[in-house]
Amino acid sequence: EARATVIDATFGAGGYTRALLEAGAGRVIAIDRDAHAIAAGSRLVADFPGAAQALSRPAHQHSMIST
Repeated sequence: EARATVIDATFGAGGYTRALLEAGAGRVIAIDRDAHAIAAGSRLVADFPGAAQALSRPAHQHSMIST
C-alpha cells in the first residue's frame, strides 16, 4: 500500500514534519522561507533518509513538485 506524500509549508522547527513521518507519511516535503530553519532541520532530514526533504524557498516559487 502506497503511503502519502505530504507538503508541510510551515517547516519552522520541524515539529509537524516529524509528527507526519512518525504517523506513517511516506514522504514529507517541507518548505520554509527561513533558510536558518531549514539548516536547523537537517537532523530531522537525516533521521528519515529518503522520506524527508526540506526546501528553503517560499512555497509560491515551487510551481510543480513531483514524486
